[in-house]
Amino acid sequence: LLAQANFVGYNDVVASALTASSVGGSPECLATYSKGHAELKEMMKTAEGRRAVEKKFNLCGYNPLDDENNIAYWAGQDGIVATIPQYNNAICEHTNCNMKLFCGNLSIMSKSTVSAIDALQLMFDFQNQENARGQPRGQPAPECTDASYAKYVDGMKRTEKVSGTDPKAGDQLRRLWTFQTCNEFGWYQTCESGSNCPYTQGFNTIHWALDICNLLFDMSPGDVLHNIDKTNQFYGGAAYPGATYTVFTNGEVDPWHWESTLVGEDPTVDAIFVKGASHCEWMHAVTPGMPGMLIEAKKAIQNKIASWLPMAAKDTTPEATKQVKPKAETKDPQPAKDAKEKPTKAEMPKANKLNKFLLATESEITSHLQVRTEL
Repeated sequence: LLAQANFVGYNDVVASALTASSVGGSPECLATYSKGHAELKEMMKTAEGRRAVEKKFNLCGYNPLDDENNIAYWAGQDGIVATIPQYNNAICEHTNCNMKLFCGNLSIMSKSTVSAIDALQLMFDFQNQENARGQPRGQPAPECTDASYAKYVDGMKRTEKVSGTDPKAGDQLRRLWTFQTCNEFGWYQTCESGSNCPYTQGFNTIHWALDICNLLFDMSPGDVLHNIDKTNQFYGGAAYPGATYTVFTNGEVDPWHWESTLVGEDPTVDAIFVKGASHCEWMHAVTPGMPGMLIEAKKAIQNKIASWLPMAAKDTTPEATKQVKPKAETKDPQPAKDAKEKPTKAEMPKANKLNKFLLATESEITSHLQVRTEL
């Protein structure tokens, strides 16, 4: 994986996942979702529009959308209604973790409303009802939706130890991951204007995303970019430098596949691309109702490793045992130039002729590589 500050590819895959028929998505689902967030952006241009949105979505506080930090956090980071392809699961009974349920319901809602944002409002209310049914006994559902970015950040400033059942535990988990992004990897999932991001564009920018490192850990954007550069020097950056006997398994709707290796390059590096799969879904134990592709992926990984074990035991070549040397330190990149360079077609990995375990067709793999090249 290549550490980078501006991980635009993450939300590119979110958009494509909303169209993926393998998980119940469709072009219409993406169109309604994206258009609703675009309509919201237009309403952000006037005080009257902001008040209307605050009322429509029952936001807490006094004029919260006058603060662009709140717009970026509420509408530009994960969208005003939840759809999480990374954690999609066909047996989940909630629309935020089952894209078939999400897109199916959104399709019905869009047919009964005049505008896309009205369809998102219906989904917003529906998901609030789903959340209320899942509330612990005796704990009332929230009376309004908190869009306060300041409260979100303050929650992560708490460092006292709490139990796993404490509501503050989630804040601490987010703090740990946020520290890793600031100290090592970046990977800020931005929603820049003109991108393929399906959320409200233009507020969750790379400059906004980097600011949380300063708020929580007193790290400047320059510090973060320096840390990212050091990470790539240490690990060698993209394209699995020096890796042998490695299987790269990727899910079609997992946004992290944008960062991964989709086609193996030699007999000791293989890649498996699982249609309809989300993040690490093939690592779960086999359960009733598990899609066949996930079971096949588990078998493919086991078979490949089993075929390598005798080879690896005898392989003492320098290529199999070599260590990656850190690259010479370079100047810190500037935030404006930090976006990942898209590889050319000539730079794309060649197909591995020995890979007989691919669960997507060669044309489907080529299609994904082509999208990564052109976006």
